[in-house]
Amino acid sequence: MMISKSVQGIVAVLAIVIIVVGGMLLGVVPALERTSEARVGLSAAQAQNAESATTLDLLQAQRADVETLLDAQTKIRLSVPNLPGVGVFVTELGRSAATQGVGVQSVTVGTPTAATIAPASSTSDGAPGDAPVADGELFSVAIDISISGPYEGVIEVIGALQTGTRLTSLTGFTLSIDGANVSAQLSVLVYVLA
Repeated sequence: MMISKSVQGIVAVLAIVIIVVGGMLLGVVPALERTSEARVGLSAAQAQNAESATTLDLLQAQRADVETLLDAQTKIRLSVPNLPGVGVFVTELGRSAATQGVGVQSVTVGTPTAATIAPASSTSDGAPGDAPVADGELFSVAIDISISGPYEGVIEVIGALQTGTRLTSLTGFTLSIDGANVSAQLSVLVYVLA
């Protein structure tokens, strides 16, 4: 009977060892492998997130650049629109003149003509540059304007023509002074994109 109790004890210990080893092999080891895989996946996700954050920062910086370019484009489109908009130009001229106490006697609008564009003098590598706008895309409209009023007001109106929103070239002017009143004949060009 002693042997059978010893055998029972050995069998019981072997059964416990088999259960523990089997539990390790069937339960704990796969769980540890899944945990290890999850850690590797987490590291990969963190690396991808860091890369995405860098890309996002770059895109946000580029967006700021794009917004700056769009603002510049808007200003250019206002200064050289794709429609003549002479009515708007004359209205703005009238407002500017009225604020200076100057009257607009007449406005004569010419026919749009293709503007001649000189090519850029050279590029950074010394090669001849291209014109900023292709031939036939930029037109000029000649406008003759007659204004009269106080000297300072007339000068302010002439300055406003040159520094206003619309790209305007003052190509000629004559002044006639009669006491405190000054009359001016102005020749200007406004530009239009085709």
